[in-house]
Amino acid sequence: MTMRKRLVLAIALLLGGSAVAQAQDAPRIVMVSPNPLGVNDYLKLGAAGTQQAAAAHGGTAKIFESVDPITRKRDLEAAAKDGASIVVSLGFEFTDLVTEVAKAYPKTSFIAVDYCPAEQPDNLYCVFFREHEMSFLAGAEAAWLKPSGTFGAIGGVDIPLIHRYTDGFLDGVKYASPDAQTRTVQFVGGANPFSDPARASQVASAMFFDNVDTILVAAGASGGGVINAAQGMPGKTVVGADANQCPTAPGSVIDNVEKRPDRGIVFAVDALLSGHLERQISLGLKEGAVTLSTFEGTADETQCLGSKNADVLARVKALRQDIIDGKVKVKDPMGQ
Repeated sequence: MTMRKRLVLAIALLLGGSAVAQAQDAPRIVMVSPNPLGVNDYLKLGAAGTQQAAAAHGGTAKIFESVDPITRKRDLEAAAKDGASIVVSLGFEFTDLVTEVAKAYPKTSFIAVDYCPAEQPDNLYCVFFREHEMSFLAGAEAAWLKPSGTFGAIGGVDIPLIHRYTDGFLDGVKYASPDAQTRTVQFVGGANPFSDPARASQVASAMFFDNVDTILVAAGASGGGVINAAQGMPGKTVVGADANQCPTAPGSVIDNVEKRPDRGIVFAVDALLSGHLERQISLGLKEGAVTLSTFEGTADETQCLGSKNADVLARVKALRQDIIDGKVKVKDPMGQ
């Protein structure tokens, strides 16, 4: 074999080996959702973040949509068996399921978003959000916009995580307007608390008839029912959640608290692949993982009532910075 042929062969082997290494390093990420994505903006954001994280590292992404506890565990196992290097599970519904699966597949990394089991194996990482920070901001914003209003909140179910939304909102109201009237937090409940807009509308209507002016709703797809109720009653307003609801109900939505699982998943995957992901991380206003719709675009783009009042918006932005800087302490209903 001539020297030139040896050189060509060596280069080919080198390039081929490099390609194999790159293929091996490229992450295969699977997100398992607790329910079908459907119209659930939060779950759709999680799917988008999974795809974005995979693309950023030259990898591939799959989304498994579960429907109940049996399929949730099955899908976690199927993701690991399918060769996923990273399995993302989104939502507290996986709390009692993920530890057993993570132990069974120690070479697979598991990222638990929005929850963390009591027993956390070495290959399981937990991502939390400081939802109370954005909800506090929204409460202050609503109170500044309606200084003589009465405020309430509706959650999907009565669990500590939801209280970060509901209680955080009412705490923000009291921060901005100590004399403001507030009502006891209500819950959608029922068999499908996060996907029952009709039931949520009934709860909201009862609150509006009880002279509540503004309601924050944290109940997934059920939130649309609260917005529909507000649209049917002049002067009633809503603070939505998960995505910008303002364009769907002009004049009825003050703002929206947006927890961004997409940004949380990208952050966690980047840190994991660079070897810097801590076992548990908490993301909030400082990291941009929780926000308000008014911060994500102009008044014309967001169409939120809060965006149209320049003075109030300036006060909300100043309060956000004070929270980031630690000048204003926001109480965490979960006590973390």
